Amino acid sequence: MKPLALLLLAFALTACSQSQEDQSRAQARQTAEKLKLDSQKAFHEAEVETKKAGRELNADLEKTREKARRAINERSQPDDKAHQ
Repeated sequence: MKPLALLLLAFALTACSQSQEDQSRAQARQTAEKLKLDSQKAFHEAEVETKKAGRELNADLEKTREKARRAINERSQPDDKAHQ
């Protein structure tokens, strides 16, 4: 009877072990899926912020160009009058 009891105990432990492995796999899958979604969200937010920063930089660059054009025009106007 003792060997039979040991055999049954071994099967029970194997079943418990398998169940724990299945639970661990399921938890690992859930964690991986959550990390994937969090990464996608963070990437999207970074993309939005990058585009926003790009638009702001372009606006600042255009303002700087306009100031430079005005400065060039102001400097060139007295020279034009001197040549007339």
